[in-house]
Amino acid sequence: MGTRSLTTFIETEVKNGRRKSYKLATMYKQFDGHPESLGLDIAQIIRESQYWGMSCLAATIIAKLKKGPGNVRLVMPGAKDMGEEFTYTIIDKDGKITMSCYANIDIQKPKLVFSGTPKDFISKYSYAEL
Repeated sequence: MGTRSLTTFIETEVKNGRRKSYKLATMYKQFDGHPESLGLDIAQIIRESQYWGMSCLAATIIAKLKKGPGNVRLVMPGAKDMGEEFTYTIIDKDGKITMSCYANIDIQKPKLVFSGTPKDFISKYSYAEL
């Protein structure tokens, strides 16, 4: 049994003076979904990649994480209740990428464990080598 997770990619835009959010895609990961693994991988990919908008970034992240059959796959945008222990949200708001991570100890009331920039995520969850 692995540490399952869901990652939803959200793009926001302003139309007619109103901000709208769109769930572009949701990625399911069967193994290693905890912040020190998947969360760090996502944050590092964001920091190291060039992309043009959220759809390009989502495709880049999925492509870099997909190593073969199984483990990483796309599910319906906004999917939930798939046994996930962690849920990530990646948001592009006016060209600024932020990410959130929730621990789903109680699926009805997920606990926010991080919200901020990929750089701050890396600072919080990477450990200096001894």
